[in-house]
Amino acid sequence: MKGKILAVAVLTLVSTVLAVASNPVYEAAAKTTHHIWMNTFLDRASCSATAIGPHALLTASHCEEPTDKVLVDGDETRVLGILRDDKDHSILLVEQHFTRYASFATEKPKQGDDVFIFGNPAGKLGIFRKGYVAGFDKQATNFLEEAFGGGEDEIYYDFNGWMDDSDRAIFDATGKIQAVVSVADLTPSRSKDWPTFKLMGAFPLAFTPEQIKQATAFLPGPSEKKPVQISVFPSQK
Repeated sequence: MKGKILAVAVLTLVSTVLAVASNPVYEAAAKTTHHIWMNTFLDRASCSATAIGPHALLTASHCEEPTDKVLVDGDETRVLGILRDDKDHSILLVEQHFTRYASFATEKPKQGDDVFIFGNPAGKLGIFRKGYVAGFDKQATNFLEEAFGGGEDEIYYDFNGWMDDSDRAIFDATGKIQAVVSVADLTPSRSKDWPTFKLMGAFPLAFTPEQIKQATAFLPGPSEKKPVQISVFPSQK
């Protein structure tokens, strides 16, 4: 039985890899995603990030604190600046150079939009899934929604996500970044015979055009010796 389960798992992984490799949009997006390890306000943790410029990584604010160093795909690099939009989104300006990076979607998410993600559910790295925009809500039910929601519509996504997918970019059908996962909304079952209802939540991206320009054009120079604080984490206000 164990052999059959293992064989099914291997075949599923191979099928996913082949599907991604055969789709240029998925393949391009996969090359912009990275695994990072840094200090968070919860503890030192494994997170995710997406390259949006030669030296810029987009992640979730709840996945970082002011820090001088971060591991990117196992390689240590210096953090030279941090830009935040106060909606649980941070851009790390780092020494490491990226040759593949994603751009932001220009249209607002609409209910029914197709999306996809490369995440790290349950410690499995770079797992591909597809889904769609399920809906929107303004009601805050947990700390992150209260800290970052700010009365704006939270975006709910329906795909096979998990808590470890937090801080991963959600790509639209064209491969542009539509949002970043912030919340795993798990509604407990009212009966042991009912499954848990699960959605993934994200907040609207709120970087200014100046911040995006600064991030995508950033190049390390000899003067960058300390991390530069730009904007503040809401809990520090």
